[in-house]
Parts: sequence; C-alpha cells; structure tokens
Amino acid sequence: VLGWFDLPRIGDPDRALHRSSEDIHSALSHVFAAILLLHIVGALKRSLIDRDGTLGRMLWPRRDVPGAAA
Repeated sequence: VLGWFDLPRIGDPDRALHRSSEDIHSALSHVFAAILLLHIVGALKRSLIDRDGTLGRMLWPRRDVPGAAA
C-alpha cells in the first residue's frame, strides 16, 4: 500500500476480474470527470451569463446579515 507495506494476497489472482474491475474503475472516473465539468460549466454560466450573483454569494458571503456564514 503506497509502497509502505504489502498486503497479503487473498486467493489466486483472477485476470478476468482484474480486467473488469479496471474497466469499471475507468468508466466511473470518466463519469465523475464529466459531472465535475458540468458542475463547473453550470457555475460559470450562472456567473457570466445569468449574472444572478450566486457564485459571489457562495464565495464571499455578506457579513452584515444575521445568520450568514462567518
């Protein structure tokens, strides 16, 4: 694990299971990257096109409002 120590093997290596696990891991990483990209694009759209102030309120909350994040 991270080159610090070795974990014992639990049974014989299964190449088919390893390959399918790699495929699933790769697909999920691409899905996660796409969701992250859509989130960033949506935030930029609200900020640059809609200009509704949502991004500014999240990044720089007003301190004069009771109950606002400190």
